[in-house]
Amino acid sequence: MLHKLTKFLFREFGQCKERYWLRMNETIEEADSIDTMQQYFIEQKSAIELQAQKLLQKKEGRKFEVQKEIETETLKVKIDFYEHYESEGKTAIYEVFNSRAFKSHKLWDLAFMYHVLKQAGEPITKVFAIFINPDYIYTGGEIECEQFLCVSDVTSKVKKILFKVGKKVAEAIEYAKKPLFMLYPEGHQCNNRDCLALKRFHPNPIGSVSEFKGIDKEGYKKLLGENISELEDIPESYIITEQQKLQILLSKSKGPLINKEALKNWLGKLNYPLYFIDYEAITSSIPVYPNSKPFQHVVFQYSLDIIEEAGDKAQHFEFLPKGKEYPTPALLAALSSQVPLEGGTFLVWHDSFEKARNREMAELYPEYGPLLESINERTVDMEKVFNQDGGIYLHPGFKGRSSIKTVLPVLLPEEGSYADLDIADGMLAAILWYRYLTDSLGDLSPELLRKQLLEYCGLDTLAMVKILAFMKM
Repeated sequence: MLHKLTKFLFREFGQCKERYWLRMNETIEEADSIDTMQQYFIEQKSAIELQAQKLLQKKEGRKFEVQKEIETETLKVKIDFYEHYESEGKTAIYEVFNSRAFKSHKLWDLAFMYHVLKQAGEPITKVFAIFINPDYIYTGGEIECEQFLCVSDVTSKVKKILFKVGKKVAEAIEYAKKPLFMLYPEGHQCNNRDCLALKRFHPNPIGSVSEFKGIDKEGYKKLLGENISELEDIPESYIITEQQKLQILLSKSKGPLINKEALKNWLGKLNYPLYFIDYEAITSSIPVYPNSKPFQHVVFQYSLDIIEEAGDKAQHFEFLPKGKEYPTPALLAALSSQVPLEGGTFLVWHDSFEKARNREMAELYPEYGPLLESINERTVDMEKVFNQDGGIYLHPGFKGRSSIKTVLPVLLPEEGSYADLDIADGMLAAILWYRYLTDSLGDLSPELLRKQLLEYCGLDTLAMVKILAFMKM
């Protein structure tokens, strides 16, 4: 029996038909599981919906149904806020979006909802999008919903694509009824490495042509049609860019590809003292710190390892607030006491993040501007040694990636991995800090959270220290 087509599956149909088919016809564990990140986004969306409800309730004489479900034989939608004017026989719907502006691709969600309501015989006349005002400044206490949210009438835009939506809905329903082998007799076509369909058809896709840089779906289909499934078998006629050449060369190698001259030059530009630094920052749709904005990054933690001279052991420093106060002033005061205004090299992994946070903090606290600007000028990105853009040290074990969590266990497997930690990535660190600030940690105590955060952030800088030592061998 065909599952009901919801707006979420409809969106997937437009993005990856194979994933859509699998969701409609097969049970996939990943498809139904909700990880911490997904749960966090659900929590954020729910919090925004509460603010939207407060805003709509200010409209006197208007009644709204919350999370109203409407369905037909094959279609189903859940509407954030449903308004029915009984005296006029009209209906308006309001959909909440966790974004700083209404993005045009979201029209397909709304148009699908409009289509379902029409099919169900609802007298819909208006469609509204509710989204976040990115310029809203939270002053503390209750969120001011009138300033925090924006409401936009998008009815005319929705109506313009209704015909296309109707055709896509019909196509999706027919598509889901067919056996998959009829749709793709020559095999799986998806070339998105994070797609559930790829995991379903290629449980271990490493080294497959789906990873070939610059390949589109038609090129992928053509390669498979020629019975070419591995990177190392791709003909020269497909290899155009230098990155593609390097990728094929790496796929054929059994060990690392090292540009020794480039590595020597890179190491030669490092000036002591060496400062290995890593930030953790929180960003949320609804600001939690007074005088902050929605989606603003607030750095709440750093780990810092310092090597004064070649051959010295690294000295470790760290910062993490003991309370829920706005952390930036104390963080900058601590950092300024540990690093000088001039001299030395700052080593980070993926420098765009730290540099952006430094610029933002310098704008908020101009008295620290000279130090933060100087740190950016002295910053060197270690990741660029290990990615294909830098091309200095590449390894087939990196599997085309260059995060520190990928590089460390390949170069130094004896050092353990992030998988051994309770907090293993920056997103989880930010989510748990947000829950700490909003008293929603659950069974996790603040003391244990603090210990876990210090372990995670500390491993980031310790890993950089150990990787640099490895590079010098």
